[in-house]
Amino acid sequence: PAVLVGSAVTCGAFGYSGYIRLWDSRSGDVVWETNEPGSGRSSRFGDSFADVDVDVDSLKLFKICSKSGDLGMADIRKLGDDPWVYLKDKNPTMGNTSRRGGGNIKISCFKNQVLVGREGELEVWSRMEGGENGVEELKGTVDDLYRRNYMDKAEDSERGIIEKIEGGGDRLFVSRENVEGIEVWETSRSSGVVSIL
Repeated sequence: PAVLVGSAVTCGAFGYSGYIRLWDSRSGDVVWETNEPGSGRSSRFGDSFADVDVDVDSLKLFKICSKSGDLGMADIRKLGDDPWVYLKDKNPTMGNTSRRGGGNIKISCFKNQVLVGREGELEVWSRMEGGENGVEELKGTVDDLYRRNYMDKAEDSERGIIEKIEGGGDRLFVSRENVEGIEVWETSRSSGVVSIL
């Protein structure tokens, strides 16, 4: 059945609070919902997501944690009380994701990739070959399914805090706080950013 996903994130004096609900579009019934923090469903109580998005092609739900900065993944076909599996970067030169939480974090799924904007930095988690199976089957090997890379250079990340990330066609569009215009990233062997005013 077709599923409609709705989410809301609020940030206040006590940190982030996130809510996700899935509906069956045919019947209109709620098929799954979670509230972080507060429901106790997540094993990471107190580390609510700062943003969430859906990879429609792989039927995966992704969230980025507000405190730890960790990237969580859940298979929409196998949701339960705590369906989240957390991706870790095994490459020591890429830094520790868990130290990069807080601040402004945005997430967007596009072409089987998960794009994460952390303050001004733009990173991409790419699915490796053999990563089409369900999350439940891969709990022990999920770290081998996605690899993280940075898309931008140091000077790109200094342009300002990333407010929005959207993909369309072969292009990625990024807007930054207090910056006129948008950045357009093109998919090619010599990919780069072009600012459009």
